[in-house]
Amino acid sequence: MASTSARDQVFAIPELTTAIILQLPIQDTLIHAQLVNRSWKAAVDSLSVQQALFLSPRPSNPGLKPEFNPLLVKSFPHWFKPTERKGTGRGKRGWQFKELEWGSSDEKCAAYARKEASWRRMLPVQPPATNLEIRQAEHYQLGSYLTVGQVEFAEGVRMGTIYDWAQKTVARPISKFQMKWHMAPPTLDPELDYSMAADEMESLEEIEKRARGQGPPKVTMHTSYTMQCSVGLGGDVRPKFVSQGFEELDISWGEEISLR
Repeated sequence: MASTSARDQVFAIPELTTAIILQLPIQDTLIHAQLVNRSWKAAVDSLSVQQALFLSPRPSNPGLKPEFNPLLVKSFPHWFKPTERKGTGRGKRGWQFKELEWGSSDEKCAAYARKEASWRRMLPVQPPATNLEIRQAEHYQLGSYLTVGQVEFAEGVRMGTIYDWAQKTVARPISKFQMKWHMAPPTLDPELDYSMAADEMESLEEIEKRARGQGPPKVTMHTSYTMQCSVGLGGDVRPKFVSQGFEELDISWGEEISLR
């Protein structure tokens, strides 16, 4: 009885309960910890735990290096790591989605596609990216064009947002996307596909800041769409990869620029 009493005394102190929960793996905290009892649920809902779960933003700090969400990196790797082209044949298109655990079974598909799925609300990185840039290249028989759009998010760009836009992009035939996280070192930048429009040139100072993990709170999604020979083709990914929580973006677009 004494050990049980001592345990209860520990868990009666909110700060100690929170400290214990912060040592748990993220997935266990998300799924199980809040079901233990009311005090654990209150601890999971506390700001420090919500920040550790990538559900609430951490304040930006010049000396704080970015920490990417390990659950999202595992579940959506091609949104975070430099990706290697898998070819241009029809069977190769949309491979960034086809390799996801999402499509591995009907059960996984149903779980990921839920509107309430927690991954949609999670921040991909802490402190969060607050600016999302879309660099949209479109290629037609008579020319190629670039349109750049921006969206600001005071509480940070959520995973659901960048997933939805990537899925919407690749829902068209002969389309691709690649990600660049500006707060990460330049060594993690993707080698852009030939169909993508290059970024604006970074200054030496900006490159040095990024090398120290002090880049701006910005993420860029490069997208491309090629119209040639796409008449009659379906999208590059099947409808099962559409999230039920899909939301349109209100993007502030710049003027269209000719690429050639």
